[in-house]
Amino acid sequence: MILDRYLLKEIVKVWLVILTILILIAMSNKFVRLIGKAATGELSPALLMQLIGLQLPDLFAFMLPLALFLSILLVISRCSVEQELVAMFSIGVPWRRFVTLCLGLSTVSVIITSFFTLVVVPYACHLKDQLIKQEESVALIQTLSPGRFYSFQGDRLVFYVEDFTDKKELKEVFIAEQ
Repeated sequence: MILDRYLLKEIVKVWLVILTILILIAMSNKFVRLIGKAATGELSPALLMQLIGLQLPDLFAFMLPLALFLSILLVISRCSVEQELVAMFSIGVPWRRFVTLCLGLSTVSVIITSFFTLVVVPYACHLKDQLIKQEESVALIQTLSPGRFYSFQGDRLVFYVEDFTDKKELKEVFIAEQ
């Protein structure tokens, strides 16, 4: 029916706008945290955009139901303020029709969120962990300067390098672990 399409179009349009805004806010927050880690040397600046992209599915799965709730709330409120609900009820449209439409959208949201939570997010977390582990080994070598002692893992590991050859080979390496 035309009324169902109208309500569906309004809810989906508001849903996408709210989802976009919430994800942009959350992504900017994650970006600031990652820039802080990159500034302190915990993270390579080359990984920033990849890590943000790998955190996007997690944010999407979290924000999708919230955005749907807010969009339904905003559309009902707008329809109530503009007297569209009164007009729908006066022509005999039952409240259950609107609830059924919202439940259909909620079912779609549950399916998409479940897919992201059960499939996409674990895969993205796995890729993120691999990138961080791979970068840690490269970053360790790049940050070392010859002739200095370095301590890691809460001073349980002490590392010393006498010299480098073309930044690819370490000479006179000393490693002590408690």
